[in-house]
Amino acid sequence: MAETRSKTWILIDDTIAALNYFDYVKVTVSKLAEFDEEISEEAINEKGNHYFYAGKVYSRFGWTLEFYRCFGKSVIKNEVVNKINKVKKINDNTFQFIMDNKTSYLVEGITDKNVNHINGDIKTPETLIDWNKSYIDDQGNIIIVLAIYECFDTPYFDVVYSHMQNNLKGINCQAMNRTIYFKITPENIITHGIWNLENNQAATEVNFSSFLWFRDLKTWIKEEIVLQLAEIFRSKNQ
Repeated sequence: MAETRSKTWILIDDTIAALNYFDYVKVTVSKLAEFDEEISEEAINEKGNHYFYAGKVYSRFGWTLEFYRCFGKSVIKNEVVNKINKVKKINDNTFQFIMDNKTSYLVEGITDKNVNHINGDIKTPETLIDWNKSYIDDQGNIIIVLAIYECFDTPYFDVVYSHMQNNLKGINCQAMNRTIYFKITPENIITHGIWNLENNQAATEVNFSSFLWFRDLKTWIKEEIVLQLAEIFRSKNQ
């Protein structure tokens, strides 16, 4: 029995390591009538079950699942009495966890980390840009979404979370997976706010102030840095 449990832990740890290779995950929660080895992703989604996004997945001793939102307040986790019963690979970025109480968590990795630069270097500002999500809108505004998803180092998390809550009107949208964005108009007027990673849209927008301190970057995000980001993005999208 001990050997079987050890192998299960290894399988779960390997699965979670694969999921944490992505920027964030989509979690679809389903209550199954019975265990079904052949249940498909489509069958789960057709049940109309709820879903949420998370920035990182954890497990304790191969028993529980914990989902941490990126720069969000809530931590969603299973009680220790509701252990992981089995895990099934759906495809290279999607895995299904079935718990002892027959609840299913279908966890899908979103955006390979190799595509983005995580906690980029301020000396090379282009590494701060999420190139998948940033864009130029119909009015010519440049939307720069920051690729800061490696957000679980506590001091770094706390300062960004505090900035979101206190300066970016984040109190009403704290229960979401999120990051920070800048909007630069053709006249170089800057606003910024919280970017909702769950629907890939702006959640808040406020006037820009250069008081955001990035501990890992050892600098303030100043106006000239934001304008430099905009110019870099514009030049590569002409």
